[in-house]
Amino acid sequence: MLLPNDPDDLKEAASDWVQGEKHPKFSPKLNLVTRQIEIMTFDQTAVIGATVEAVLRAWPGQGVRHVTHWSQNGSVAHVTIVADGWAGVTYYATEVDYLIEKSVLNLPGIEKVVFDGA
Repeated sequence: MLLPNDPDDLKEAASDWVQGEKHPKFSPKLNLVTRQIEIMTFDQTAVIGATVEAVLRAWPGQGVRHVTHWSQNGSVAHVTIVADGWAGVTYYATEVDYLIEKSVLNLPGIEKVVFDGA
């Protein structure tokens, strides 16, 4: 997965973006570094779901978020996440969705990530 070298940089960028008047795609210029975790075993067809769950665990929020569905259609990864609502969730969702997208795009053969509704 890819995580920011300095977590505060992502938090500041997300805050500025959420509070801004214009909302183009959130795409800050951050220094992201590769982080790996060890998963004992998983089916390689679940690499998208495993990657998303790893990011969610590495970048926790106040509420619980889980990936409930993932699939790959050609070079497009589809991800469905269920989440609790809480004060500040917009800031957190901006941050974690960015990290999920960057991490999944880092997988071989993935060129686009689509977040599908629950």
